[in-house]
Amino acid sequence: MTVGKGTKSTVSGRLSALAPRLLGRTATGRLAAENKPRKSTNSSDTTSTFLFPTKDGSDVGVTTDLPEPIPNRPATFVFGIIKGASTLLNRMLDVVLRETGRRPVYLPNLLRRGSSNIEDSQADLDSVFEYSGVVYGGFRSFPEILRNSPTFATSNRIVMVRDPRDILVSLDFSHAYSHTVPESGVARQRAEDMRQRALRTGIDDYAVENAKSVRTHLLNLGELLFRQDNACALRRFHLRKTRACQDDLLGGRGGN
Repeated sequence: MTVGKGTKSTVSGRLSALAPRLLGRTATGRLAAENKPRKSTNSSDTTSTFLFPTKDGSDVGVTTDLPEPIPNRPATFVFGIIKGASTLLNRMLDVVLRETGRRPVYLPNLLRRGSSNIEDSQADLDSVFEYSGVVYGGFRSFPEILRNSPTFATSNRIVMVRDPRDILVSLDFSHAYSHTVPESGVARQRAEDMRQRALRTGIDDYAVENAKSVRTHLLNLGELLFRQDNACALRRFHLRKTRACQDDLLGGRGGN
């Protein structure tokens, strides 16, 4: 999987040698559907490149070999939580899916590598998420762009939950000590400022200062659990609420 960022002209130019199409529909020149990710498929292998228009006017290109769709099975979306073992969740997901010969797609992670994020995308992502039976992971928030997605509306969802007090303690340690600081640029300065602020602040005060943002984040993800029937929570590595998404994820080989 690769990802890159550039202006519309330079990125489109790099892809001009490929066979451009948007989800099976042929296209000549620039696609008219400006709000759709533009997809190009390399005929020599199974990889596809999607160009995502962003708010700053540039395109983020994501090249990946999408998993084969599984007919008559809903897509599954897996949501982690910031400082809530989301990295561990992704590793668990890889192991579980490997047992059934499948693998997830981590689109938010790919976009972040291109110095973008899924919230910045101006595209209608439902054209990317239309593949039946595919597991989409890497989400650490409930992006607005998914709320009106027909594919997402019929999907299964798994949400990682964690005690917010543990999140705040982990957040303090990460910002003060363990979080990797970028090598250069604005991101480095932002990370350095965050680190110095965490080091100057006692853990109790730090928790109080960040409690509101953590609460907002949890309520955002809570909508997935408490307003949807086809969702389940993963806490301390046990699936709760329903077995439907677990059975789909494990290919009917779910267990306790």
